[in-house]
Amino acid sequence: AKQLVQALQRLAKLAALPELPEPVVGASPYGYRNKLVMHPCPEAATVEAPYGFVTTDNKRVIPISQCPLAQAPLNDCLASLAAELAAADESQETEARPTGDLVLRNPTSGPPCSFIGSPPDRMAWLSESLQGKPVVVPPSVFWQVNPPVAEALTEQLLAWWDERPMPLLIDAYAGIGTFSLALGERVEEALLIELDPVAVKAARTNHEQWGLKGREFINAPTETVLHEAVEALGDRCHELTVILDPPRGGCGASVVESLCRQPVAQIIYV
Repeated sequence: AKQLVQALQRLAKLAALPELPEPVVGASPYGYRNKLVMHPCPEAATVEAPYGFVTTDNKRVIPISQCPLAQAPLNDCLASLAAELAAADESQETEARPTGDLVLRNPTSGPPCSFIGSPPDRMAWLSESLQGKPVVVPPSVFWQVNPPVAEALTEQLLAWWDERPMPLLIDAYAGIGTFSLALGERVEEALLIELDPVAVKAARTNHEQWGLKGREFINAPTETVLHEAVEALGDRCHELTVILDPPRGGCGASVVESLCRQPVAQIIYV
């Protein structure tokens, strides 16, 4: 909360800020992550931990055999992979180890999965849950790593929406369509903008499975199409909510500039 206030004061130059509500705290500080991305350790690493995490110098990789933040099935999977690699090294009957990052994911339903670098083309999509209903997520696509907090986030978004409901939605950086799905029939028309074509395909699939109508999908960078999409609504912008859920780097400058030039009814920034 202090970091947010400092950022708004220092970067946005906002002197007067409303009092912030209490932060939502996860049920547990450990054992919650449903995804790990681990890096191959140097050859000198012990076979018990062939993968690890980068240290604060952003160079060295420290071998990790168990991650206390990860859900138990991921740690079990990590141990099994280490044992398989150790056996392969001893037999010397296999090719050299793959050198890419190890990705481990534990879906809501089904066993955990793992892959090196990019997932195989035929790898099954993950079965996740949103508001107690099934959604599919491709292995390469973002999904919230803390399921209970993700549900709390969705409930908060719905509460904000119900305080000021709008018929029109632009869901920018939409991913697999999480927020559009959650809003459901509260929204008459929605435009989902997402750069990743695999995520767009999953978003279409999820909306079809949920039977939601009035959705349009654009596979393009938000930075290049948002202004045109907002401008096309003209006077209807007073009925429009824009949800922004950008990657870690935040919204591109063009996104901020376009929303300043063409004000909308409300913005929800995740």
